[in-house]
Amino acid sequence: MKSFIFDTLKDLLPILSGVLGVLGVLNVFKKINGKLTAWGWFAVILILLSTIGGVVLAKKEKADDEREKEQLQNKLNHILNDLAKVKRPLGEVQLTFFTKLPNSDPEVESYKEYLKEKVANLPKGKGYGFRPQLNKDIKSLLLDENGRPIIYDINSDSAYWPDDRFPTLQSASKAYTLIMCISLKRIKPEEYQSYIYSSRSGDWCSGPVIFPNNIIYYDIKQDEVGFRTHIKFKKESVFSNGKVSSVQDLFGARVFFQPPTLARTFIKDRLIKNGASKDAIERHERTTSFFAALQAEGASIDTGGGQDFDINGEDIKKYTGIDMNTFFYSDLPLNDREDIVHHQDANN
Repeated sequence: MKSFIFDTLKDLLPILSGVLGVLGVLNVFKKINGKLTAWGWFAVILILLSTIGGVVLAKKEKADDEREKEQLQNKLNHILNDLAKVKRPLGEVQLTFFTKLPNSDPEVESYKEYLKEKVANLPKGKGYGFRPQLNKDIKSLLLDENGRPIIYDINSDSAYWPDDRFPTLQSASKAYTLIMCISLKRIKPEEYQSYIYSSRSGDWCSGPVIFPNNIIYYDIKQDEVGFRTHIKFKKESVFSNGKVSSVQDLFGARVFFQPPTLARTFIKDRLIKNGASKDAIERHERTTSFFAALQAEGASIDTGGGQDFDINGEDIKKYTGIDMNTFFYSDLPLNDREDIVHHQDANN
């Protein structure tokens, strides 16, 4: 209806201008004494209305043009987004997660003292380098310019791997794994627990990976010990509602990293029901509390589609809910121009 009125006014304005011009030629606007006639006053009113109408119409046309341009741009963006999805489909997703162990834990402190003693007499490197093999049990992840080790790597088959003297650390280093879930709508942390329990209708959520590839790293300068966990999420173990199918879908999403701290009470109740020993129950409690005290140091998500998302530790938040259910979460960048994104070399 509004469009019809504006179109009618647009057509009438030129006609009114023509009528007023003819009347002006006929000199019907003024009397002999110079005063305006009734036609004159009518003409003044029409001129004012025509001017106002012209301004209104001009603004409406401008607004319509801008709206049309915006609609065209949105359509273009939608087309480009669809093309990007086709060009970069989501492949086999891999996660590398860095977790710092709690320095306040007595067992961690004892293990660090043990490692200090073991590495004290290791040979120096020959200069700045990356991942030299010091012996069959340990590698130096990074050397400084003087050949001094900065970070050590300890694999699960190493003689320096936690043994029975470090029971909690031994158990945690083998069992530590992560579930990764992606929420396009950036659900609140307090909504995550219900989200993961309904993961089949979630945007993208991995199943648990049993005994992933955990490596213990020892940062001798910072005097810190942590896990570097690498997980491959096979497609058959991923639950998704189909909304995440390409790298493009991940921009702006919220990603959750869930260590094995959910269902703490449930597992304890099952242990009691099955007649587990007091020592086994206490060991479960101790391990779960140990997991809840871990801190995220960083993460790297390989999408399998030619792009990584590298996340700094300060960009990963920790949330602890009811019954010490602890997890980490971070927001991915809105586009591929933010610094957090690292493009893989296509030649690799």
